[in-house]
Amino acid sequence: MLRTVFEEVIFPLIRLWLRIIRFFHRLYNRAPSHNPASPTSPSPFFSLIDARLNPPRIPTASFAGHTVLIVGGTSGIGFEAALKFVSLDASLVVLTCRNPLHGMKARKQIELRTGRKSVCEYMLLNLISFESILHFTNQLSEEVHKLDVVLMHAGVAHQRHRVCDGGWEETLQVNVLGTALLAMFLLPHLQRGPDAPLGRPKHLCFVSSENYASAYQSIPRNALESTNLLEYFNKKEHFQGLEAQYNASKLLLKYVANGFALCFPADVGSGRDDSSVVINSVNPGVLVTHLTKNHKSIADWTMGLVHRNVVARTAEQGSRSLVSACLQGKETHGKLWQDDAIQTNDRLHQGTEGMKLQAKVWREVVTVLEKHHDQAKYFKSWLDWNDRGVAA
Repeated sequence: MLRTVFEEVIFPLIRLWLRIIRFFHRLYNRAPSHNPASPTSPSPFFSLIDARLNPPRIPTASFAGHTVLIVGGTSGIGFEAALKFVSLDASLVVLTCRNPLHGMKARKQIELRTGRKSVCEYMLLNLISFESILHFTNQLSEEVHKLDVVLMHAGVAHQRHRVCDGGWEETLQVNVLGTALLAMFLLPHLQRGPDAPLGRPKHLCFVSSENYASAYQSIPRNALESTNLLEYFNKKEHFQGLEAQYNASKLLLKYVANGFALCFPADVGSGRDDSSVVINSVNPGVLVTHLTKNHKSIADWTMGLVHRNVVARTAEQGSRSLVSACLQGKETHGKLWQDDAIQTNDRLHQGTEGMKLQAKVWREVVTVLEKHHDQAKYFKSWLDWNDRGVAA
């Protein structure tokens, strides 16, 4: 009863109040100022409100003839993205899931909501297990003969430090190592054959996060050069809770995405007959999703209620960015797509320090994956970090 009152009465009033405040805030910022030091950019608070009130545009371009793979597509923004791909006439949309019941449920919902049968399929994949990744990619190669779009959306977040069988903390295993290994296996599949239909390049898109930069600030300066960052974030004493560890995983994943982009320039494949692949990242913004379902305390529940109803975008709104990122051209290769635009102010991946950290994280990740991918060692040797710039 109390939750219903908040969601149907109080929070709509708060959102109306915020719209009014934002209106006058914009008028104030447009007025001429005699103070040179007065701010011209919105505060972080109003940036969040702007994002909530001004979501990305709904993509309308056709995906006719496209085969789309969504890693983690049975819930949240992954599911909403799958709905859009099917609605936009994709020929085949494959969702990965850990539980076949979730896959069947998602497929049924998509068929009911789009009216299209035999377009959406699901396959089992658990990024916690390197063996599961290998089994999945072998099955995919046998059953799906071409790929045009791969959307790497799967991710986890936990309140407590949880270690997988391989010795890695689960957030790092799923969000970084498992995702990177899967991308290594999928890239040759993407490059196989001609370009995507409708004259577009193929796409490998990594879902990024709003706050990954905060993880960089949490690392002691002396640890950036002397410490293996994967091992640093893997240690229980450095685990600072759900949000901090999730942000850390997204920071490392951004370096992984850039590493792939540098290894595979958008204008060439790995062979003469291969197609080019645009490798980019997308930030859907602060969202209402299932990712924080492991919150247990009353404080977490209360903050979650405010988060869902005042600040965050819906999963549907966030999915718009995921789909539109897969429509962009080679100008987004190695870049971050957010709010219908390329983000160019990412200092963590620019300059000498960013370049060194990019190379460091990439080598750490590839070193771990050498045990599970025969060609992984070549990913290190393909990059000449002194001659290549680091993508923003």
